[in-house]
Amino acid sequence: MRASTYTLRDCLTGPQVADAFTRACGLPARFRQLPIGQLRAFDPEVAKMFDWMDSGRASEPDLAALRAEHPGMLTLEDWLRATGWKPEPANAPPERLRSRD
Repeated sequence: MRASTYTLRDCLTGPQVADAFTRACGLPARFRQLPIGQLRAFDPEVAKMFDWMDSGRASEPDLAALRAEHPGMLTLEDWLRATGWKPEPANAPPERLRSRD
């Protein structure tokens, strides 16, 4: 049996992502941009990705063309609702958090 795949159809800023989580999950969310050095200390590869995205070299996708080819694409907020996504409790045991990988 094949798992469902959800494709997002929006390009959002950090604050817009937080707003989508707040609306869909009913819990307050906030965006906080980490300094790149702090992110690099956590995960150098993730830092490279954000460095590249923040550099302006990444182009925005042609969302109109993607929607035409994939009319079932969801917004982030719609995907969160469709999947019933909820955050893990802050005191969740580490092994539970790893099981999501």
